[in-house]
Amino acid sequence: MDLERFDRQLLLFGREGQEKIAATRVAIVGLGGIGSHVAQQLAYLGVRRFALLDGDVVTISNLNRHIGSTEEDVARATPKVQVVARTIRSLDPSAEIVQVDDSFVTPAGFAALADSQVIFGCVDRDGARLLLTEFACAYDQPYFDLATDTSDDEQRVGFGGRLMIRTSEQGCAYCLDLLDLEEVRRDLSSVERRAEEYAMYGVPPDALDQRGPSIVSLNGILASLAVMEFILFITGIARPPKRLLRYDGLRGVVIESKDQPRPGCPYCAQIGKGAAVDWLRHVRARRLAAQPERRPRVANGSRSESSLLSSR
Repeated sequence: MDLERFDRQLLLFGREGQEKIAATRVAIVGLGGIGSHVAQQLAYLGVRRFALLDGDVVTISNLNRHIGSTEEDVARATPKVQVVARTIRSLDPSAEIVQVDDSFVTPAGFAALADSQVIFGCVDRDGARLLLTEFACAYDQPYFDLATDTSDDEQRVGFGGRLMIRTSEQGCAYCLDLLDLEEVRRDLSSVERRAEEYAMYGVPPDALDQRGPSIVSLNGILASLAVMEFILFITGIARPPKRLLRYDGLRGVVIESKDQPRPGCPYCAQIGKGAAVDWLRHVRARRLAAQPERRPRVANGSRSESSLLSSR
């Protein structure tokens, strides 16, 4: 490791801190606007061991915010894992990178998460967040969950986001009431159930999966908050990481939430139980749902796909 390269940050956390950062195995789930920011900052920081997980490819609408993507990537439909790996290697050619060009709910995704020491969740959907929360609790892994939020109540436009950090002592996204449980239910429903709801209510499954605005600067703020807390967590300088930080863009402030975890959390109760939790049941369910003979046709003649769980 070339310490001269990191001379200015060694003034903050020293050689020992830099060595801890370099030795940490980091998984990033979801390599969109936030995840690509996180990966770039971690590479600049000196993280050298990455697992990158995302089954999506670059499209034209990604170019306003996806770090490292080009119009050539759009034309080639380059997988996001390849773009982010390219960004990392442009900063550190010797970085060790595991690429999973698929959902994290796969055997390869499970293996990559299990081999990591810190997980960054940069996903869009709360179903994916719940599965990552369950994994992090079961295998007692630190989990940084990032989310942006925008709203328009016809009076004023709101924008901001939050960072939640799960450790053994600090609760999780479920018991801190950070998840939309109806969205979770839809995300994790079987293909058959989603088709039934389409037939009953006349609402196409894709209409329930609409995403809000995404802006490069807002993504960068949340990514920077997360990477700063990661520095504190890994190096042990200054203070422990905060459990829950909220960024209010209208007020221009970052607020530490004092919300306390609800007692009796079924996910926190599984901390450290590992394989006994059988997280791989989600992988088996996803594989079963992908079998063509089990995928019913919906009214428009297309096959319904569960949003479980491509990570964008």
